[in-house]
Amino acid sequence: MIRSRGIGMTAVVAASLSWSLQASAQTAAQDTVSSRTGPHTTTIGMVVGPFGSFLLSPQFILDTVFTDNLFATKSDKSADIKYVFKPSFSLSSDWVNHSLKISAKADQSKHVDNIGENALNYGLDISGRLDALTQSNLTASVNFGKTTSGRGDPNDVVAGVIETEQTISTKSTIKLGGLYNENVISVKLDVIGTRTDFDDAGETNNDDRDSLNMKTTARVGYAWVPGAVAFIEATHDLRHFDRAVDDEGFKRSSRGYEVLLGGVLDFSAVTFVELGIGYINLDVKAFARPGLIEQPIAHGAPGQPLDMQLQVIVERRHAGQGI
Repeated sequence: MIRSRGIGMTAVVAASLSWSLQASAQTAAQDTVSSRTGPHTTTIGMVVGPFGSFLLSPQFILDTVFTDNLFATKSDKSADIKYVFKPSFSLSSDWVNHSLKISAKADQSKHVDNIGENALNYGLDISGRLDALTQSNLTASVNFGKTTSGRGDPNDVVAGVIETEQTISTKSTIKLGGLYNENVISVKLDVIGTRTDFDDAGETNNDDRDSLNMKTTARVGYAWVPGAVAFIEATHDLRHFDRAVDDEGFKRSSRGYEVLLGGVLDFSAVTFVELGIGYINLDVKAFARPGLIEQPIAHGAPGQPLDMQLQVIVERRHAGQGI
């Protein structure tokens, strides 16, 4: 595959190895992004908005992609050229307290020969934080997006046969969270609900893939020394599929939980390192087809130290994020 890329207005995004933890005894000084100075804190984006300052960061990417095997087949290979246009933007508040961010993106692809593979994907995300107290806040976010998987995608191979049409899915996510800090004790609660819907692809019925996922996570932290927090975290994960039995005769709904013990070290009020070890239990009723014995599959059943995990996370946060 050969790719060339042209970029117009861009905003540079730097990513670090991170995870979900937020448990700290202190945060950075209360300031705004645009007021920070230094070689590593240069503001990226245009300052706009009548309601205080907002940072607008637009991005436009144009890709030209050539492939000699569009559908990833062993024979009858199909070469094609694809043009991809990816506009996106983010609008972020630059306030001392509270925060609001709106971002949107789109991905439009056009094929020269295989026009049936043309696709339009998009996503919208709105998130905000209400700072109730100095170290306590409420958060909320809403996300909606559409994705398209080409019929040459290995993930769309069913029973050894490649899908004859694209698979289109939409996903909606709502997240609510709360953080409370009192002296050395911190409590954090997150509830995430995700609805995923798949469209049928030709003669392939994807209704058995539609699902609702509810995930609840609670964390309690204790700052035993300045800059170090020990925590215990519990997660309940429920995945419910619309159809009790899928087309292959299996029950796919599941319910599980996870317990994580660990600690967080605060190195610079914006850089944190987290260490944790956890235990996962997932209960799935595997078989429902007539003639098969229905039996639960338990990962990490009592007395069996299965699915142990060790996590090391490095995370950078801005002022007001708290735990």
